Formats: sequence, C-alpha cells, structure tokens
Amino acid sequence: MCLLSVVIATHNRAGYAKKSIESILSIDVEEFQLIIHDTSDNNVLEEFCAEIQDARLKYIHCNELLSMTENFNRALEYVQGEYTIMIGDDDTILSTAIKYCRYAKEKKIDVISQKISAEYCWPDFRSKISGDFNASSLIVNKFTSNQVTYEGRKQYYEAVKNCFQGTASLPKLYHGIVKTSLLLKIKENTGTYFHGVSPDISIALSLAYNCERYIEVDYPITLPGSSGGSNAGRSAMRTHVGKLDDDPHMKRFKSYVWPNLLPRYFSVETVWAQAGLVTIQKIDNNKGFNFIKFYALCLIKHRPYKKFIIDEIKKYKKVKGGFNCIIYTKIIYHMSYFYINGISNLSKKIIKYVFKKLKSQEKQKNIKANDIFEARMIIEKELSKETFE
Repeated sequence: MCLLSVVIATHNRAGYAKKSIESILSIDVEEFQLIIHDTSDNNVLEEFCAEIQDARLKYIHCNELLSMTENFNRALEYVQGEYTIMIGDDDTILSTAIKYCRYAKEKKIDVISQKISAEYCWPDFRSKISGDFNASSLIVNKFTSNQVTYEGRKQYYEAVKNCFQGTASLPKLYHGIVKTSLLLKIKENTGTYFHGVSPDISIALSLAYNCERYIEVDYPITLPGSSGGSNAGRSAMRTHVGKLDDDPHMKRFKSYVWPNLLPRYFSVETVWAQAGLVTIQKIDNNKGFNFIKFYALCLIKHRPYKKFIIDEIKKYKKVKGGFNCIIYTKIIYHMSYFYINGISNLSKKIIKYVFKKLKSQEKQKNIKANDIFEARMIIEKELSKETFE
C-alpha cells in the first residue's frame, strides 16, 4: 500500500488530462499512485498513457458510457493508498499534498481540506464578467499555514439547514485528503461512495456525517484548473441552467432519482440539492431540509424557470398541507432574507477588498502560464521559499 492515491475520472478531455498527468508524475516522490479512469469514446488518452513508463500510473479505459457519479465510483475501486485525493482532469496536485498526507498519518487525522488560494485558468477559460482576462493565468491569493478544526456532525447539519448550497466548510475528497478507510466505511454504510448527480456534494456530506473532526488548512495542496469545457468554466459563463432532459451532464445518467418537491430543471442549486437529498436519505432519512427556503432561493436565482418552481410549491401544499397565504408569506420572508443577506455580504466584501487594497495587506498574483504543468512549476518554486511575497 502506498501513502496516497490521486484519482482522476475523465471523459473526452485528453487535451487537458495529458498535461495534468505529466504535471503530477513530474513530482519526484514514490509515495503515491495516479489513477486515471477514462470513459472516452476514443483511444487518444489511452495511447498517451501507454507510452509512459512509470509504475505510479494506473490507467483504466472503460468503454461503457458512465455518468460523472458512476465514473467517480468506479475510479475509487482502484485506490491502494492510505489516503485519497480526487481532482479533475484539468487540475493537478502539489508536492505539499504528500507532506500533508505524512502529517495526517502522524497526527491520526482522517480528513484535511484546504482553503483554495491558488488556481489555474486554462487558455480557453472565459468569464461572463471578465471575459478572457484571466486566461492562461496562475492566480494566487495570499495564504498562511493556519489551520482550523471543525466538528463533522455540526457542519453536516449546517449544510442541511442551508439546503446543500456549496461545500464551503464541509470536509472534501475533491481537492482534499481523506483516509481511505473512512471512504470504505461510507461505502459499506450507504452502498457506494457517491450518490446523486453532484458527487462532490454527496461525498462532502457523507464525510461530515462520518468523521468526528477534520481540519482545514490555509495552504495550497492542489492546484484546481478552470477550462472552457469544465463545470467551473460553465459556471463562470452562467451557462449552468437549463431543462433536465437537455443538459449533457444529465443525459449520461441511465437512471437517477429526482426527489419529490424539487423543481425539475438543471442548475447548480437544484443539482446540489438533488445530490444532498439523495445522500442524506441514505444517512438519516432526509431530516431537516427546508423546501420553502429552497423555493425562495430558486425564485431569486432563476426567474425564467418560475413555472417549474411554482409547480413544486403547489405539490408541496398538497403533500404538507397548509394555506397558500402562509406558504407564500414564508417564501417571501426567505426571499427578503436572501436579498438583504446578499447585499450585506456584497457590501462587506467590497469594504474588505478596498480596505485591504488601501492597507496593502493582501496581494493577488496573476502570473501567465501556458498550461497546468507550467503553472505547477511556478507555484512550487514560490512555495519552496520561506515567504510568498
């Protein structure tokens, strides 16, 4: 058994995956394995990997068309490390991942998450706000080596309360370090590692429920990439909304459970909620999810899909009972909260940003890099220094 398994599940993205593989295997330690589980309908990546003479690389080409969740589940079956990290096919790990695995083993820590302080934007990355400004760029924010300890169950119930909107302070397998024995425990208890149509949300909830405590470090462990065809890239372009049957992400699911009362359209918010509801049904029978609060969020975020949301509100009334006036009063209350909270948070961010700029307390580096391999070499060089200035 090696110390760390780095797992990538990919599909028809050889251009990115090649550079990611090269980047990871250039790390000069023998304590990890790199697992590539590829469902591509071509042999481009398979032929590339066949040319690599490195015992750390394990490549699997699956000819079966799988959903993202199924691909992730299959990939984890090949893990041999004491600890596991999952990343995307346009991401890489840093040498610090090995160091933190050693630290986790020494201190008997089951999960180490990281505050994302560095990312790479590929040449084809575009944002609706800034266009191609960050394309071909390594972006690094100020970070420390501080760490925070969280209680798993507390964060789990907080996530349920917040309708599973983001992984925030939840423990993470995606760009986080997880003890493999904990993953096996989750599989034993729930039938598999990931559930629903958003695997990162699903596993984050399962980890929170099953680990007593975990830490989050303010230091780069991996280098996330954002490319044009990735989920991060789609989110940046605001193209993450549509009909369930039309979305390419959903078409790859042979079958999936869309929970009753959940608005039937594809978006970041509804996909996260779907994965959360399906996952917690395996854990504690869907206790605590606030549909009224979620409808309010959807009405704010996705007005063009108002009909889908109203349809589920009507069903909610039939299932749960109650008067229309009371239900809609609660929805309006939550909408007001989201509006006020959103404005408040935006104001705080602006004030904090301006204050830090004036005081020169925080610097962001934007360094040009042609690909993720080059970006990793740059940040590794900076991390080897005593300070990142």
